[in-house]
Amino acid sequence: MVEREILTHEHYEHALECHDCPQTNDESGCPAWIEYADVDKDDDGLIIDERRIAGCFPRVFFKILSESSNRTVLAHNKAEKARGAAVKAQEAAERVSSIFEESRRAMREMVARPVLETNSRQPHGILEPHEVGDIDRGEHP
Repeated sequence: MVEREILTHEHYEHALECHDCPQTNDESGCPAWIEYADVDKDDDGLIIDERRIAGCFPRVFFKILSESSNRTVLAHNKAEKARGAAVKAQEAAERVSSIFEESRRAMREMVARPVLETNSRQPHGILEPHEVGDIDRGEHP
């Protein structure tokens, strides 16, 4: 966030005498002379950069315009990065939600399946405990 304090006066003796610029904007100076404090603060209000700029407005204007443009580009780039991170977070949340929903569906299907009869063999050749003989003696049903 940039704050600018413009310092000016009302009556000027040497207004627009560019060949012999008074380099002041007080009553003996020129209204085109501008002085301002450029203070750059972070989001918490702490000062990052502070400088005083003085000069003839037509010349300083282009510098101010260029700096404002650069700051706008930087802010836009930060916003694009934040937007990209938000999109990635949303996609990840949607994937997790999809996986969770698929797990819930699979659990509901498992619970809804009918129970197999106790004397029938389980899938994949798994035997019920009463179908297994004494392995140590070599007995098999």
